[in-house]
Amino acid sequence: MFLVFLQFGGIFFFLLTGHVLHQKIYSGLLLVLSVLLGIWAVLSMNRQTITFLPDVRKNASLTRVGPYRWIRHPMYTSVIFFLLALMLNYFTYMRLTVFLMVLSALYFKIRIEEKILLKKYPDYVSYMKFTWKVIPFLF
Repeated sequence: MFLVFLQFGGIFFFLLTGHVLHQKIYSGLLLVLSVLLGIWAVLSMNRQTITFLPDVRKNASLTRVGPYRWIRHPMYTSVIFFLLALMLNYFTYMRLTVFLMVLSALYFKIRIEEKILLKKYPDYVSYMKFTWKVIPFLF
């Protein structure tokens, strides 16, 4: 729950502490990309699968369609790009600190989630070989 609190607390912090309307074209484009990726990821998942906690629901199935064909955690990618866009649009060291805290929270959520997914889905190992964790070509 603490990691979820850090994630959503960071998002709300960014929304409340700076410009939401973009003044820089590159941050505006990154913001649009992040929102579209987040929507695509949610629409690609089975509704019984979605959860805020790093856990797998009882009747869940492994999603391999939409952005999940290339990225194992596209919703986290969306959050990272969203916050990065907001930080690039209105930079402060406090926002950088919160951004790094959210990145840390997401990193630990992913580690927990992937351990659970490996136990739940025997073919998750092969899925991991052909997908990027969060950001294609980087991580």
